[in-house]
Amino acid sequence: MNALLVRVDSRLVHGQVVAGWLPRLRARRIVVADDVVARDPRRVEIFRLAIPREVSFEASSVVAAGEAASRDPARPPIVLFSTVSDAARAHAAGFRFEALNVGNVHAGVGCREITGAVHLADVDLRALGALASAGVAIDFRSVPGDALGDARLVLALATMERRRS
Repeated sequence: MNALLVRVDSRLVHGQVVAGWLPRLRARRIVVADDVVARDPRRVEIFRLAIPREVSFEASSVVAAGEAASRDPARPPIVLFSTVSDAARAHAAGFRFEALNVGNVHAGVGCREITGAVHLADVDLRALGALASAGVAIDFRSVPGDALGDARLVLALATMERRRS
């Protein structure tokens, strides 16, 4: 797959993506892979308005993420998922990506804080573990300038904590 960045971010398109990742990667396309957004013309239009005019935008279903991402090989996209489970589902459906950036995942019931901006439930940890076992490199960064820590250590510590609970 030829994506510049594959990212999990509960907010999808927002300042960190538009002001941080877009210019750093010189991306000219964004693909939001989210079943709800893909069916909601109002949300699609809101996201279009949030990005620079010269950047193209597409919303697709999760299982069609790979097809949407590869639609314009001359302009590899940033692909955004709202959940870890969606990224894992897209991977299982054939969207092969080498790395997954987990940038922001809101806290919820049963979630534990992984970083200040990332809160994961057991199902998310299992999905990330499966992706890592499939050879996907996982990182936890909100913006490009954040330190690139060892996600394997973070996942191992979170898994150990889960077992103690």
